[in-house]
Amino acid sequence: RLKVRARRGIILSTGGFEYNEVMKRDYFSGYPIYSFGHGGNQGDGLKLAQDVGAELWHMKALAAPLGYKFPGYDAAFIMWMPAHGFIIVDQRGRRFCNETGLEKYSMWMEVARFDMGGLRFSRIPSYLIFDERTRLSGPITRAGHGANRGYKWSDDNSEEIRRGWIVSGRDPEELACGLGMDSAPQLGKTLTAYQKSCRTGKDKEFGRSEETLVEFRGRLYGVPLWPCLLNTQGGPKRNARGQILDVWGSPIKRLYGAGELGSIWGFLYQSGGNLGECLASGRMAGHHAASETPLA
Repeated sequence: RLKVRARRGIILSTGGFEYNEVMKRDYFSGYPIYSFGHGGNQGDGLKLAQDVGAELWHMKALAAPLGYKFPGYDAAFIMWMPAHGFIIVDQRGRRFCNETGLEKYSMWMEVARFDMGGLRFSRIPSYLIFDERTRLSGPITRAGHGANRGYKWSDDNSEEIRRGWIVSGRDPEELACGLGMDSAPQLGKTLTAYQKSCRTGKDKEFGRSEETLVEFRGRLYGVPLWPCLLNTQGGPKRNARGQILDVWGSPIKRLYGAGELGSIWGFLYQSGGNLGECLASGRMAGHHAASETPLA
């Protein structure tokens, strides 16, 4: 056993809790929620900080697009569409949003709606539905993204169809049955209404722009969609010097925090925010920790 003693201070910068299922159930609306990142993010830094009396903040804040989760892979694959011939539907086969107008980091908010009638999250999972032309346009994910960057997704999605990750159907009813959706007839009605919107150039229900209203042609395909974390934002609260605060708002002696562990983002995460924050918070915490009087 190796014992390390800090003479000036300790900086906690252990990341989030993307793979701590208990914390995710306790703090997030909507479950399950998967992650694109590394499985080592178990929330250890939060426990260490709590053990010495730290206050927590922003525990419900997260950055989470939609993605796919497949057997044999702990991390998820991000949804990234190569063409506009697609829609997203709930478990009953109904559209519920402008699919091309979703803010990437807040996509989870659209699916985390609890259905009081059915007493369930009827959009977890949701389903990505797309046509033959979109399948042939390119991979439905972004290459080199996240912990699964070593997987080479096929250019035409054919390998993923062969694996059973992407379900195929000759018509809406066959596709809905293959996906295990609640209502096969409803998916057919939804696609009929969408096709009409494409022909008129007007999506009266959700306001999708005319240039993105592309008619479905040929065979249909579908994949379950889940909220998937880029990262969590919550953790021990810190002040402008990077000092971690206790539950009474006082700095805990010689304890500092930096990065996404206790991030400043409390509701809507903004693109690139964590990158700038990790540089600024790390510099501040490092500067102030280094200025502490060394212990004997």
